[in-house]
Amino acid sequence: MGHYMLKRLLLVLPTLVVPVVLIFTLLRLAPGDPAVVMLGNQATADQVAKLRESLGLDQPIYAQFGDWLGRLLHLDLGHSIFFPEPVLSTISDHGTVTLQLTLLSFALAVVLGVGGGMLAALYRNRAVDRIVMVLAIVGVSLPEFWFGLNLILIFAVRLQWFPVSGYVPLSEGLLPSMRSLVLPAVCLGMIQAAFIARLTRSTVLDVLSEPFVTTARSKGLPERIVVFKHIARGVLVSILSTMGVILGLLLSGAIAVEVVFALPGLGRLLVDSVGRRDYPVIQGVVLITSLTFVAVNLLVDFLYAFVDPRVRYE
Repeated sequence: MGHYMLKRLLLVLPTLVVPVVLIFTLLRLAPGDPAVVMLGNQATADQVAKLRESLGLDQPIYAQFGDWLGRLLHLDLGHSIFFPEPVLSTISDHGTVTLQLTLLSFALAVVLGVGGGMLAALYRNRAVDRIVMVLAIVGVSLPEFWFGLNLILIFAVRLQWFPVSGYVPLSEGLLPSMRSLVLPAVCLGMIQAAFIARLTRSTVLDVLSEPFVTTARSKGLPERIVVFKHIARGVLVSILSTMGVILGLLLSGAIAVEVVFALPGLGRLLVDSVGRRDYPVIQGVVLITSLTFVAVNLLVDFLYAFVDPRVRYE
């Protein structure tokens, strides 16, 4: 187990380096100059040159990358070009919103997806099964931005149950903060719930044919014990393998959702920073997002041995 964990940790480095190097290079090859964006089109060439020099943008790409890596070794992501604070502080301020949204969406996706998938499998070829599968197919097909706009139109504009947009900080109360995130979480979580429901249904149907389920029922155990103790545990192993991928999809999907609902999260920060050519912030957000994705998948791998005793890492 220890040898496996060490190998997985070593594989983290190339997983993080590749996206960081790509985003660093592509940003500087893309058209647009942060100095021109900051000073405006009316700025003279001399003013632009002086600002580029002060920002270190006049250096070769390899020199800029080496300087950024040197600071990164000291846990310094640099300073934002547009915000008067370090990149780490900017990401921390906006990351709270994305973290809340992701966790709420993840909980919604797992509860509805697993619950709906198990109901569909246990009532196979009945009305419940057909309804759940139709909703799952529709959910997988929905574009996030279109779904979000319709949620705003129905539940915020017409029914006025939730705010149209914006975010209420946790400092102003847990319930107001959660209320401002309900529609974005539903928009983000329902799509992943549809995927989980389809996966859960197929997995439960496979588990139902296993000998241990037949044996449990032949012993006269109540159906709820068979479902929640035996079937659910067998399903958990299969579902666990997708949790890391689902969290990654939620993080990437948060970009569109945060823009639609005007949430000040990392997705909105990334979109705005691309438009402003704020290189340090873009690189910092990509690095933190990649690190989170890798950490979650590592945790999922390590949990296998505890959830399924048959799994042993050699």
